[in-house]
Amino acid sequence: MQDFIASLGCGTIYLDITGLGHATWAPLVRICLEAGQPFRVIYLEPDTYNESPAPDAGQIFDLSDRIDGIAPIPLFASLDDRAEDDICFVPLLGFEGVRLSHMLNEVQPLAKKIYPIIGVPGFRPHYPLDAYLGNAAPLEKYKAARNLRFARSNCPFSLFYALEDIRNRHPSQQLKVGLIGTKPHALGAILFAIAHGDEVEIVYDNVKRKVGRTAGTARCLVYGVSDFLPPSRRAAA
Repeated sequence: MQDFIASLGCGTIYLDITGLGHATWAPLVRICLEAGQPFRVIYLEPDTYNESPAPDAGQIFDLSDRIDGIAPIPLFASLDDRAEDDICFVPLLGFEGVRLSHMLNEVQPLAKKIYPIIGVPGFRPHYPLDAYLGNAAPLEKYKAARNLRFARSNCPFSLFYALEDIRNRHPSQQLKVGLIGTKPHALGAILFAIAHGDEVEIVYDNVKRKVGRTAGTARCLVYGVSDFLPPSRRAAA
């Protein structure tokens, strides 16, 4: 893959992550950044999400078929095994409370060290409330709403700074970041992991997405990733 990136020449690299799974685009982001060329990421914001035919408090939208289980994303595996006292869990919330519950059961963080992040503003004005309602049961079970944080749903850099704030409050802790919510938030988490190395672990449940889970497109967003994260801000490889 490095040879392919090098063959593209010295111009700007554009990567459209809209239709790609996290396990595909996240390694490409790392490789493209390491190539040292100008690098932009493209994302098409969906117009609508497919609503569940039988909505309930934990499933307002019909987005996923199944959860295949927690497994590392290629090039983002962490070998830093910390005790639970040395971990903060930061789930990036979407609409699916069942995915948050699954991650909490797998990670088993201390309740006081759970820092959920919701996208505010959302792609639509009501999406932040939908996300909160969709995750209300696990948030209440772990009393995690007291640590709720916010970042713009379509901005990876807003998410990056939200993670930076949590890290600054717990400088000796490893951040385990759960990828559930928007793809721009996932991009921000990946950039944060590249910037901070073993201080960050990406947690992903390898969910199987439903076909036709979204319809239409709203805005086309282009992120200047290499400008935001130059080599001086990245952890040593």
